Amino acid sequence: MKKILFSIASLSFFIFQLNAMENACTAFEPSRYMITRFDDQRDTKEFLALINAYREVLIRRPNFSVDDMLRVKSITPDKPENYGSLLINVLRAPRDGNGSFELKAFAAYAITDSKTVQAYLLAVKKEDQGKGYAKHLIRHGIEEVLANGAERLWTMTRKVNVPAQTLYKKIAANYPQLELEIKEANAVLVNNPAVTDALVFELRVKEHCK
Repeated sequence: MKKILFSIASLSFFIFQLNAMENACTAFEPSRYMITRFDDQRDTKEFLALINAYREVLIRRPNFSVDDMLRVKSITPDKPENYGSLLINVLRAPRDGNGSFELKAFAAYAITDSKTVQAYLLAVKKEDQGKGYAKHLIRHGIEEVLANGAERLWTMTRKVNVPAQTLYKKIAANYPQLELEIKEANAVLVNNPAVTDALVFELRVKEHCK
């Protein structure tokens, strides 16, 4: 994985909005969805519609430009050295009633360095929550970054978001080569008042598995 360095200036969350999200559909057929890398021509319109629906909780910086983030693929659009450091995966599935696919969910990962990746954003369309899309995107992301040499994957969630925390723990349990550590966010990111109500979930490759 190409080494790209930058500082993370804002608090970011994986967002899961419905209480039913944890009870992912066990009969879900993988053949009925596809996870691919974000395509500017195909995905931009649907991506912006989804992120704008949850902007108040997804984007913590008031003047942050999602358009600029997409244009340069970076969470720090004002720093050219970080361009291309944001990876976005989209999950597409058939529209109800016809065979055409639409964007149902996305996950974005910020490359901090050659060994560290931050799970920066995740969102699922309201009407599609509870179908297992978040779980599939997270597992796909974990396996992708590990295959590219990452040894640490982390994200944050609010303390009140118990369903998300439960999901992270269950997914982490499926990877015996990884260890999960949960920390108070204000102990990790200092001088940031926005993290007082958050937890950091960090997955690290165990030493004997490197």
